[in-house]
Amino acid sequence: MSDKLKTALDVDVSIKGDVSPEPIEVEESKIITTQYELEAFFLVKNILKEFVPMSDITFKDTESYIGVLYKNNTRKWICRFILTNTQKIFILPDENKKDIRYPISDIYDIEQYKDQLKTVLERYI
Repeated sequence: MSDKLKTALDVDVSIKGDVSPEPIEVEESKIITTQYELEAFFLVKNILKEFVPMSDITFKDTESYIGVLYKNNTRKWICRFILTNTQKIFILPDENKKDIRYPISDIYDIEQYKDQLKTVLERYI
């Protein structure tokens, strides 16, 4: 039995000696979700709450835009926002999911697109 222990210990020591730790590279995300983007998301969510449960409306932030999704499905995007210091654009998909871009001066302009948001949502329900 002591021979088995010695063998096991020798193996463990030799394994530990042969393994060299490799540095792990951690890549920082360039995606920053701003308070302004979250407000835009919650505005859309509030508009659509009379048509579907609020939990069905989610978002995904990317480097270039924030997208509002139906049931967390990126293929079922309801709208997108590009909200930077230099531009504010509200994007809706047409029937073929091609972008229809609307320049907005403020996120509260979204409320005037309630009917279009409902139409897009109905395609997924």
